[in-house]
Amino acid sequence: MSSNSAVGAFAVLAVGCIFGIGSCTYQHTTVENRSFTVDDKWTKRNGESDLYLISTTNGDVLQNSDSLFHGKWNSSDIYARIQPGDRCTARTAGLRMQFFSAYPNILEVNCTRPDPSQGQQSQNGMSYRN
Repeated sequence: MSSNSAVGAFAVLAVGCIFGIGSCTYQHTTVENRSFTVDDKWTKRNGESDLYLISTTNGDVLQNSDSLFHGKWNSSDIYARIQPGDRCTARTAGLRMQFFSAYPNILEVNCTRPDPSQGQQSQNGMSYRN
């Protein structure tokens, strides 16, 4: 292998590593608060693991998964309680990155469910914080 091709291969590898590390860091450190109404929820099977996804009436799709980086271990509890029609405020981490099939991850959520018999909202007993 010539010296020029070795340098070129190293440069491509270095740029790839910088991009990969940078995008992973950005994905986990971009935290924001959101308000939304749940439109639907479903589970996406990926090999032997499942990914909990929640769509909003705003047209966004959010992920609900455990996060070692943020110390979140209750994604199954959140997914079991959140229902279409719930009005929620949530703290999320990450961005929608279509190339990587990455979605913002719900870290904390507080939802209310409309009570049709009363014509008002009632707490559905779901407020999770880590």
